[in-house]
Order: sequence, then structure tokens, then C-alpha cells
Amino acid sequence: MLHNDEHGQYWSYHLFEYGKNKEGYWTGLKMLEHMADVLDMLTVLYPDRAPVGLFDWSSCHDCLEVGAPSVKRMNLGVGGVRNGEELAPMDAVTILEDTPKLPAGTVQHLTFRRGDPPPFHSPHLRPAEYVGKLKGMRQVLWERGLLVKGMTKTGGSGEEQDLRKSMEHVLGEQKDFKEVDSSLVLLMQRHGGGYLMLPKYHCECSLIELVWGRAKDWTRKNCTYSLECLRKNVPLSFRSEKDRQAVSVVQGYCKKAYTHALMYRETRVEGPEGKKTYKKYKSHRRPTPKEWRQ
Repeated sequence: MLHNDEHGQYWSYHLFEYGKNKEGYWTGLKMLEHMADVLDMLTVLYPDRAPVGLFDWSSCHDCLEVGAPSVKRMNLGVGGVRNGEELAPMDAVTILEDTPKLPAGTVQHLTFRRGDPPPFHSPHLRPAEYVGKLKGMRQVLWERGLLVKGMTKTGGSGEEQDLRKSMEHVLGEQKDFKEVDSSLVLLMQRHGGGYLMLPKYHCECSLIELVWGRAKDWTRKNCTYSLECLRKNVPLSFRSEKDRQAVSVVQGYCKKAYTHALMYRETRVEGPEGKKTYKKYKSHRRPTPKEWRQ
């Protein structure tokens, strides 16, 4: 999936025409294929080094393996259909904390198996109507003793929302659901690497935002406002030229993003001093200080 330019040279990014009637959309599968290519490239270039990934919470970065427990892939009731397809079965989980009915260490199946009784809320169902299908949030919570009267999927909305009565929230906060490694993390681990998920809602801590911002700035300055020009210039905006993504500039961006993260993690300043510090570091659009480009 790496971009192959007009000279036959491969680059670490993937370029495609976005849209339903073009080359589709950016999905978790495409992201993993792209990351696998990048990791293979790093293995060839730096065989004696281990890769370390810094990931923000962009779309698809938290996608899960097939069969992994996820409230996002589960309905309230038995089975269900999403995007015209039957919801896929999920693997059994080991409960990591005591619940009213099931103690820690208990293996709970999230899919009805042959011989299981029907769901407690639909005892009239025949085996053919529930065996092999997802149990649903209501059944899983009931088996754990966490289902309380008045529970709904979200627990209400707005100021009246009560997360204690949200099936999605209560089940999603269970450790065996909450602490599942994403497909991206597992991919890094399979390559012997490490990872760090950056704090949510802080794009100034993400190096890719700085690189992407510089690419957009260069493209804007060299734009003739035609689609053909855009197709030509977007790949060029990522070249390692002095006015684009030179190594020294990207290194400066690395230090700038790291400084943001370090400030949030170690200083934890509050009050007037906190506002002053935040103002100093918050922008991810300002040019990198020259003294960092060493």
C-alpha cells in the first residue's frame, strides 16, 4: 500500500482517491495494511532497532481484532444486524474483577452455545433462533449480576443521563472489555515494538498533526485551485525537501510534540501559572523554534 511515485520510488505514506465510487474509505483494515508495510520498511532499514509508535485517537486507531469483546459491536438483545450483515460472534472472556454473580477468573461466553438455555428476557426462543449468536449486552450484564432495573443502552441523554443505568457504559467499563488491546497495538507487539497512546483531545502532542499541517501549508501556497494540481501536489508536499518535510524540520516537530506531552505529564501546573504555561505550548501550528532544528 506504500505510495509509488513516477520514478518508481516508494514512500511511507498511502495515497488513494477517497469516496464511495472511487477507492473507498479509510478503514481499520487499510490502516493495518499500511502500518504493516511501514513496519516492514523499518525492519529493512533498521534491523537492529525496535519500532516505537506514538498514536493519537484518530479514526480506526482503536479498531479491534475479529472476535474481541466490544460493546460497539453488540446490540442490547440477541444477535443483530449492522450494515446489512449479521453481527459476528465474539470470543469468550475471562472476567478480571469480581461481579455480583461471577467472580474474577470466570470464563464467560459472549455467544450462545449449543445446550445453553434461551436468553432470560426471551425464554420463548427456540435454539435455532439464538444458538451461535451474540448474547447481547442485556444478557451479559444479567449473567454478571450487573443488570439493574431501568437500564437502557445509553442511560438517557443530556443532563438527565445516568451512566450507572447505561448498559453500554457499565459493560464497557468492565476490565475484560476496557483493557482489550487494539489491532494496531497487537501489530506493534508482533513486530517486537512498543507503543504509546497520546492523550485524547490534545492534537498538539501528535507529531503527525505538525507534519500534516506543514504539508497542507505547502500545498496551499503552490495551489492553482484545480483537482489535477491537488493530485500532483499532495504527494510532493511530503517530500524531504527544505521547504517541506526536511529531516531537521521533522526532528524539530518531534521535540515540539514531546515537549507538549512532557509539560502535561510532569508539570501539571494549575491556576494563572497553568494558563501561562498552556498558552506557551498549546499551539500546534506555530513554526518549530529554530533552536530545536539541530
